[in-house]
Amino acid sequence: MKGRNIIPAALLLASAILAPATVNAQEKPSKKAEQITLSTRGEIGKELSGAESPEKLPEIMYITAKSTRVRKAPKTSAKEVFKLFAGMEIHPIEIKKVNEQSWMKISVQGEDYWIFEDDLAEEKAPEPKERVKGYKLVIDKEDRTITLLKADNGSWSEEKVYPMGIGGSGDTSPKQVEGDGLTPTGKYYIANINPRSNFGEHPDTGNPIPSLQIGYPNRFDAWRGLQDGIIDTRRYKEIARAIGKKGLPRQRRDLGTYIMIHGGGASDWTIGCIAVDNTDMLELSRLIKLGTPVEIK
Repeated sequence: MKGRNIIPAALLLASAILAPATVNAQEKPSKKAEQITLSTRGEIGKELSGAESPEKLPEIMYITAKSTRVRKAPKTSAKEVFKLFAGMEIHPIEIKKVNEQSWMKISVQGEDYWIFEDDLAEEKAPEPKERVKGYKLVIDKEDRTITLLKADNGSWSEEKVYPMGIGGSGDTSPKQVEGDGLTPTGKYYIANINPRSNFGEHPDTGNPIPSLQIGYPNRFDAWRGLQDGIIDTRRYKEIARAIGKKGLPRQRRDLGTYIMIHGGGASDWTIGCIAVDNTDMLELSRLIKLGTPVEIK
């Protein structure tokens, strides 16, 4: 009986010695296996947290709010650098969510800025209803005409069409900078009236006749100039403030200066102004007041 117990005891001893090694081999994977496991856990962690790949952003978005603050950081407490206005387009490069608010990042002259996403959309918002009062001028660079419109029961009625000329090159592209000889494109207003212009004279007396200065540059011209590196943020804000008050932006040799409607003859001979015949200029100067809307297309 004693001899029979020797083998089982030996077997038990061997099992006791070998068992921990076997368990440890299962609990301690190789370094390679450990890396695979950690990597897998990371992927699972992403799935559990609901993280997704970055959303593909549209190339162009538009400001839909009347105005929106542009900040240096994605938080409402960050200092406002400048404002953008309804209809302006931006090129978003990143979206970030901070404290339940989504922000869009843009880059201007190598600097990053942030805009509240709720003020943006992929399509332009409808333009606000235009105030119909007094007169309006619509300048068509292709047709070389100025159409005088008059308010009539809440809508515009055509009063008269005048021939006109633009820059001497005849190029109808929008004005970009001082000295390009181009006529602007956009929505403006009469910001100043010069009673004694250097161009044109009274057909009877030979005296100087008036000219009408357009409020150029507008906010859109300033935004384009800022993005193109022609002006800085301080100059942009200066222009935006002047336009907000229906004033005349300070005339500086960056985006262009002194865009006038003046006499001297309805042909392409100016360096960016709109030129009409002297008799037509006299007629327009009697009808047009400060603040009269001007659309150039």
